[in-house]
Amino acid sequence: MLKKITKSMVLLIMTLGLIAGCGTKKVEVEKIDANPKGDNVVQEVVDAITSQPGTLDPAVCNGIDEMNIDAMMFEGLYRKGLNGQVELGMAEEVNKSPDNLTYTFKIRKDARWSEGKPLTAYDFEYAWKRVITPGFETDVDYMMYFIKNAEKYKKGESKEVGIKAIDANTLEVKLEKPTPYFEQILTFHSYYPVRKDIVEKDPKNWWSKEETLIGNGPFKLSKWEKGTNIPFIEVVKNESYWDSKNVKLNKVTTKVIDGAEAQWESFRQGKIDIGLLIPKDKDINQLLEDKQIVSAPTLTTEYYQFNLARKPFDNIKVRKAISMVIDRQKIITDVKKGAKPATGYVPYGIPDTTSGQDFRQVGGNLINPEVTEAPIKEAQKLLAEAGYPGGKGFPKIKLIVNNTTRNNEIASIFKENLKKNLNIDVEVVSLETDLFKKERDREENFDITRVNWVADFADASNFLEVLVSDSSNSKGSWANKEYDKLVTDASKTLDEAARMEKLHQAEKIMIDDACIMPIYFDSNIYYFKPYVMNFTRSSLEEKNFRIVYIDKKN
Repeated sequence: MLKKITKSMVLLIMTLGLIAGCGTKKVEVEKIDANPKGDNVVQEVVDAITSQPGTLDPAVCNGIDEMNIDAMMFEGLYRKGLNGQVELGMAEEVNKSPDNLTYTFKIRKDARWSEGKPLTAYDFEYAWKRVITPGFETDVDYMMYFIKNAEKYKKGESKEVGIKAIDANTLEVKLEKPTPYFEQILTFHSYYPVRKDIVEKDPKNWWSKEETLIGNGPFKLSKWEKGTNIPFIEVVKNESYWDSKNVKLNKVTTKVIDGAEAQWESFRQGKIDIGLLIPKDKDINQLLEDKQIVSAPTLTTEYYQFNLARKPFDNIKVRKAISMVIDRQKIITDVKKGAKPATGYVPYGIPDTTSGQDFRQVGGNLINPEVTEAPIKEAQKLLAEAGYPGGKGFPKIKLIVNNTTRNNEIASIFKENLKKNLNIDVEVVSLETDLFKKERDREENFDITRVNWVADFADASNFLEVLVSDSSNSKGSWANKEYDKLVTDASKTLDEAARMEKLHQAEKIMIDDACIMPIYFDSNIYYFKPYVMNFTRSSLEEKNFRIVYIDKKN
């Protein structure tokens, strides 16, 4: 949803491939006539998130809150405009070859780092190659694989890659295949530039200190308080930013406030301007009707993933039985109001082949979200066939989640479902962000773990590629050659109907194999003060504070 200056709310539609064709394009950026009355108001806003960022390194971060904070301090060749459209950012011109395989970008002559040093094409070349350097630990390297030989470069199979700074102002990029949404991809955080001289002095922690987190975005880090009762991150306007004259906010403070009651009460008392957690006792429909909150679809799937490297989760009957008894509707009713129970892996809102069609609707219901007597009996039968009649002899499950109130409440319902319906005991291990990522991502020390995937761009491939066997984002040792082949072949297929058919086949294989348990398709339910103008959470859960301003007389 988008809050316009007129205060009317409209659906935010993600636009793919706006800058099309070949030849040189010079795009004028959108001017925001903020606060036209000239009111003397303090241009500061306070946002709320639920957990402390684990990293603010653009090459590593993969959490929504991390991405949104980084988006304030960094900018790629492209950025998002007022209506969510893609427009040129650090680049002022782009030339595309007739075959749409080579892009040549001209970096803005007034591009600067936050302390004033000129930003060059060499900074982009260094940053992009850093993401795909063999051995560099990141979960977002896959987003670079649109570039020629990037995947081979990461695997050490090629020393050549399609990224080259021709001179300080010119960056040449070669693609593996024509990619109509490449401009959209270039707004992703793995494509942000970083400073080689700063990063290489302290590769692991350069991003954690005010004096070394040097960015190029509309804001710069001024304070990061980690040990206080309410941790917060404070950014201030970056006067060295090329478009600083159109940035109206002087400061954005992001407070870490977990718990719906605490966030809602902070909002009510005026301690925060923006929040997203709703207390259980609140009527969502009434709040929507009273225009106290905003609801908008988001391209997000929340799911649990099995570790197939551990017995008995290598048994498909065990996995299917557990997935069948999750009360997805209760989770939505009690914990995640406004979401939809997952009926597959790819959520609603992803386009299919024909304009107006939706991938989820075309694919149909691959999961029955209703936990009734029939699926419970079927699950008990499967568990008995796997050698655990009535749950007898089944080992206690270790479920790990990152420590937030919402995640703990969902885990509690999951634990209750398994005990009641299958007589299986679950140990819920709730971990802080850093330890959770270590246990889940690096060591895979779990039986079942919590994962959520928010689309990087609006295409089913962005969800399904997560679970191919060699993806850094796939947890739990699942591998299926037929699935891998379908997803890989789809990425090379230019015929849209054939491509979508392969992706639908792949999704069905993955659901039938029960390597994951999709729980719900998320929605953006949030609230903000009426004087916070132009604030939005897009379907990709992006916040764009560059275009926000305060108008307390509107």
